[in-house]
Amino acid sequence: MHWDVTRVQALSDHTLAVQSADGRYGVFDLRPFLAQPGLERLNDLAYFMLVGIRFGALTWPQDEDIAPDTLAAHLAVATVE
Repeated sequence: MHWDVTRVQALSDHTLAVQSADGRYGVFDLRPFLAQPGLERLNDLAYFMLVGIRFGALTWPQDEDIAPDTLAAHLAVATVE
């Protein structure tokens, strides 16, 4: 899918630099979501930094994930030069 994540880098302020399969690049701020059920563990910065990509989605070792539609709706898109 066009919103499949192809690259991710966790940043120390609970944001994620991501690139999607269609070439979009931006920053996703996870801070507004940290209190949601199932995402509390991501408050631990060391655990947050373990983000990976599985089947095009952002995921963590204990199966936390960010839905592609949430990522698309809240991604601050940047231009890569």
